[in-house]
Amino acid sequence: NDNGAQQPSIVDREKEWVNMVEGIALLFDQALPIHLLFEEERAQYGSLRRQILAQRRIAAYNGQLEAMKVDGINGSETNAGADKNGGQPATEKSAA
Repeated sequence: NDNGAQQPSIVDREKEWVNMVEGIALLFDQALPIHLLFEEERAQYGSLRRQILAQRRIAAYNGQLEAMKVDGINGSETNAGADKNGGQPATEKSAA
């Protein structure tokens, strides 16, 4: 092809495919409860959806707790003099 137009790179094409697939998944997620389920199935779908959201919130909360524990362990070593110096980490002047 000698018209001067560059072919998209493999990385660009892969990103385009990922974006397209994510868009299709989003469309499906939005269409499912409204257009793709029978009336009787919608209540069950709603119940399952609430359970999944609750599990995600619990997992996110537990992840935050774990991060706080790790930060607390690491932070206690780096800010050992903070309480003695008005909340500021110890420096050579303030530690002396």
